[in-house]
Amino acid sequence: ERRRLEVVVEQLALAAAILLTFPTTDTATAFEVSRVCLDVGQTHGVPPAVCVGVAWVESGFTPAIRNDRTGACGLMQVMPRSKARPWGYPRSCEEMQQIDIGADAGGWALARWMRLTPNMARALERYNTGYIAELKPRGERYRRKVLRHVRRLRQHHLSTHNNLTNLLDPLGFGL
Repeated sequence: ERRRLEVVVEQLALAAAILLTFPTTDTATAFEVSRVCLDVGQTHGVPPAVCVGVAWVESGFTPAIRNDRTGACGLMQVMPRSKARPWGYPRSCEEMQQIDIGADAGGWALARWMRLTPNMARALERYNTGYIAELKPRGERYRRKVLRHVRRLRQHHLSTHNNLTNLLDPLGFGL
């Protein structure tokens, strides 16, 4: 029961932080993004705030989006024809546009770069550019943009989480 309440508080805090960080986001979208990014954190070890930052920069939290120039699809703009395919990821953009599948594929790809590079900054650059060295300036701009959102999101998340915990403590929940 306590663990379940902790999960609910974590999702509420992350959804509230999304709404505070990205004020044009509607409540239902904030809850969906918080849910899938917490799942990505559990499954792949990607910090949920980083998942949220990537999802915002890549798609503006629009899972049905497709980049006509690159062919990338879904919440985290994963290439359906990428190297993720042999591990069971969808081959079609339509499948990648399902929020859970797109987030999981993006989380898998980002976690892979986290293992192959020395730090999160490089992992984000590689998530954006792959191995293409000529794209390094674009990758650096992308990394700065994502991390700027992550910092703001983490500030809102921490204060919201503390407020929720303080609200529930007098009620005997002891989080």
